[in-house]
Amino acid sequence: LPFAQETYSQVTLTPVKYGVTIGITREMIEDSQFSVVEKNAATAGYALADKEDSLVADALSSGAGATVTGGGTISLANITEAMEDLESNGYMGTDMVLGTEVASDIRNLAGLTSANLSIAPTDLGIRLLGNIFGMNVVVSRNVTAKHALVIDRDHAYAIAEKRPVTLERFDDFLRDTHHIVATVRIATSVLQSNAIAKITTT
Repeated sequence: LPFAQETYSQVTLTPVKYGVTIGITREMIEDSQFSVVEKNAATAGYALADKEDSLVADALSSGAGATVTGGGTISLANITEAMEDLESNGYMGTDMVLGTEVASDIRNLAGLTSANLSIAPTDLGIRLLGNIFGMNVVVSRNVTAKHALVIDRDHAYAIAEKRPVTLERFDDFLRDTHHIVATVRIATSVLQSNAIAKITTT
């Protein structure tokens, strides 16, 4: 039997720190009719998670190995062509990430019913629209509105997370202020461009 093994190349990801400091006076905490500290903490945490989402979306969009040019609205033929682009390179479409206008096209695509595809919401927590040809379909406002991305999640990209979204609190007694520091250290990179296909519409 011949000897054979996988070969590897090196990818260096350098995490970048993103963060914000929020200062809330004690009077604001005392006089507010809702928990202003928790509200600000949740907003900061969401903003950092949204930043991570945008970094992934930018990497996938710029690193796509194939582009399918659609018309005014996305079609089933566009979707199957993008899947074929992945499959011809040995990958499999596991997820489809939609820009907001393409998501609207999908919701109104009559062919989905005749093709017996599921578009019913199943998990609103991750904006999952449903399932098309076995792929999870999600919406991201960080993907260009008229674009869609078909990816093989096991091979398309990587995230280096040196510090997950972290919230820390401290009091500044001299200024009588409560502070929240929200930070994250992350980097993203495309691994296999042929595991990504981009669909564009007009």
